[in-house]
Amino acid sequence: MFIAVVMGSSDSETRFGEAAALLDYGFAAYQLVKLTPDAAIPPVRVRVGTVDSVQPEQSGEQYMLLHKTELGSISYEIELPESVEAPVLEGQELGRVRVLMNGEEAAVLPLCAPETVARRSPLGIFMGLAAALFC
Repeated sequence: MFIAVVMGSSDSETRFGEAAALLDYGFAAYQLVKLTPDAAIPPVRVRVGTVDSVQPEQSGEQYMLLHKTELGSISYEIELPESVEAPVLEGQELGRVRVLMNGEEAAVLPLCAPETVARRSPLGIFMGLAAALFC
């Protein structure tokens, strides 16, 4: 969405023409880009959890208004730990995606757990060890 403000015009026809020219330039030269990593987001291993891993998800949608000449200058860096310890709560931040423009950080997108992963009970830990040793 663009807003054009023209001040100091002699009449409304001139003001309308100037505003239309500004809006035409904005729509021709800029683009709203959804910030989405171009690489797959790997799962994070959960230590002592009821499941082995959790798949982080981008929290919400974020957009950036860019000049069309800058579209090729966006890159992404995914930062995630190798593992986290249970319990993991739904919505818990597990990592982040750094959005870079020409190598400079322009935005940070949180990566969150889509579901809760409970901690394994002592009996569950023992059963897992026994299964690993004897199976």
